[in-house]
Amino acid sequence: MIQATVVADSIAPHGIRLTTMLLTYPSIIHQDILTHRTIYKSQQASDKIAIEVDSNKSTNSNRAKPTKQILRDVLNNPFVPTRFPKRAVSMHSSKGYHTGWRHQLARHIWLKTRYVSLLESLALMGIGVHKQIANRPLATWQYTTLVCTAIDVWWLHFFELRTHHTAQDEVQQVAGLAHTAYRASTPTFLHTNEWHLPFVSPRERLLLPQSTCIALSVARCARTSYAKSHSDMISIAGFRPIDEDIALYNRLVPQKPEHAGPKEHQAQVHPDPTHISGTLLGYDQLRHTDNADSIVTTYPPQHQEPS
Repeated sequence: MIQATVVADSIAPHGIRLTTMLLTYPSIIHQDILTHRTIYKSQQASDKIAIEVDSNKSTNSNRAKPTKQILRDVLNNPFVPTRFPKRAVSMHSSKGYHTGWRHQLARHIWLKTRYVSLLESLALMGIGVHKQIANRPLATWQYTTLVCTAIDVWWLHFFELRTHHTAQDEVQQVAGLAHTAYRASTPTFLHTNEWHLPFVSPRERLLLPQSTCIALSVARCARTSYAKSHSDMISIAGFRPIDEDIALYNRLVPQKPEHAGPKEHQAQVHPDPTHISGTLLGYDQLRHTDNADSIVTTYPPQHQEPS
């Protein structure tokens, strides 16, 4: 169930690579994935300034999914650690891992205790408690899916830090898979002012107006909140009616306060490699540009008859 897939990979003329990846991993390590930033020391800036670089993330929401769906997931496909480290004072266990009957007993306890939480969530749902509360007791056995967009310096530091042997096993696994996918991916060259658009297919980019493609990318990144699975997100481009994504985008735009997180994954190449926009370097992030407020969101595109 731990998976990593590159969904958009771009490189600008100035050499900065921007990559969007879809990651699926156990919910218990979500905070380890979130708590990571890095410092980029620009070699091209005349004053050698140090810039703090972060990633942009849209996450599967525990409270967005129906409780029945999560109950089924936890019952039929729960997260179970592949090995259980021995108790130690430090964050990382230097004493190795349990084997034999201790490993089997730990696994048995881990699986059996989920039934208490299953009954708790089922009872809460049964008396009419909203899923934002009824879903919470099941988080320990759930997986979550994350769309993550960042420039190369962030990804490389993430791989170095999170594949280290002192990181938790599951963190090492998802970071290792992400690193493999990153190395295997060939970024698409983008000219200045061209767009990095996750979840938009080459065919859509060819046939649809740019503004429509931007809206589709925003809507599809937003769908991470209630995606059923990793494969569900991978197949999102080209398999869902486009008008549904346009309708979702149009629902997102007028919200106050605005839910602007899905607009952080789209970016336009800037000619200046030291240009800062949001958390990105060398790109204009959609959330921080005027383009965010001027996107045509009708589908199919409206054509005017010549006068």
